[in-house]
Amino acid sequence: MTRHRWSAPIVLGLPVVIAAVGVLIVSAWMPDLPAQVATHWGGGDDPDGFTSRGQVPWMIGAVSALIPLCCAGLLLALGLPSRSTSAISAGLSSFLVAVLLSTLAPQRGLDDASEVSVEGWWIGASIAIALIVAAGGAALTPRDRFEGSAPATPVPAATAPGAWTGVVRSDVMLAITGLLALAGVALFFTPWHIIAWVIVPTALALAATAWWKVTVDERGVLVRSALGWPVIRVRPEQLTGAEVDQVSALGDFGGWGVRMSPRGTGIVLSSGEAVVVHRRDARPLIVVIDGAAEAAAAINSRVGAS
Repeated sequence: MTRHRWSAPIVLGLPVVIAAVGVLIVSAWMPDLPAQVATHWGGGDDPDGFTSRGQVPWMIGAVSALIPLCCAGLLLALGLPSRSTSAISAGLSSFLVAVLLSTLAPQRGLDDASEVSVEGWWIGASIAIALIVAAGGAALTPRDRFEGSAPATPVPAATAPGAWTGVVRSDVMLAITGLLALAGVALFFTPWHIIAWVIVPTALALAATAWWKVTVDERGVLVRSALGWPVIRVRPEQLTGAEVDQVSALGDFGGWGVRMSPRGTGIVLSSGEAVVVHRRDARPLIVVIDGAAEAAAAINSRVGAS
């Protein structure tokens, strides 16, 4: 993988710019904020932590810049793609700024910050803002150049090109998804309803990555979430072959789900046998799935046919 010379400056610069915007906004609000600003809610609607008004801009700048910068630097060092890293760092920074500003906005004009009432839906709005900014950050970042790869030990192709379909599912992740969803819905009717605005989107994200359908046919390789998104498509002209390998979810990818590592992009819901789809000008796509050898044979028959 070769990064564009502007990739790192953009990845590391976006959180700084976003944090600076947050500092400018809160600086403009300073005359309207109380002398002691509410900055922490332990649970329920009443704040339990306060900070001097003069420290708020520094707090916003430090939190919304330093944390995303540390994450971005680590991800770049681990070899993750620039666009994905940019989306994560810009999205995290904008989420932190949006959450902090959403707690400060209701305090404008108050003499006593303990009287503030923060609406929980602002957390959901902050997540939406973060997703939009993350997409923008990815679009602004130049695409990395990948040399592509070819299988070292390709699985022999099927005698004739044919379709193959398999399913990747994690019952553990689905169970966690259900529990989180139930907990989130229940929390909406309690004093801790603000937490529900984080738990419910988290449950949706888990649901989108806990069940996948893998299809090999004349269109190439299609890996689609059971919810319809996300989707990973490898067109026939991009395929250079497939092989089977043993994958450790924790050892090779650092966890479970949709993962990225120097080995490639992985759909890793368990450890075990995986089909490794080699792509032209892209990192390998690695899917741990039952019937990995049959999937690889079907893919290699498509490569041979094209």
